[in-house]
Amino acid sequence: ILSGVKIDNIDDVITAIKKIHEQGPRIVTLSSINIDNKLLSFTSSRE
Repeated sequence: ILSGVKIDNIDDVITAIKKIHEQGPRIVTLSSINIDNKLLSFTSSRE
C-alpha cells in the first residue's frame, strides 16, 4: 500500500489519495477497490 492507509470505506479512499498526491504525483488512480461488495476504481488529479 503506497499510502499506508487501509481502505475500508470512501473516507479511507480520499485519505489515501491525498497522501499519494503529497508524494508528488499529479494524477492518482486506485483500482480494484472492494467496498460494500462493489468493485470500484477512483482517479484524482490535482492542479
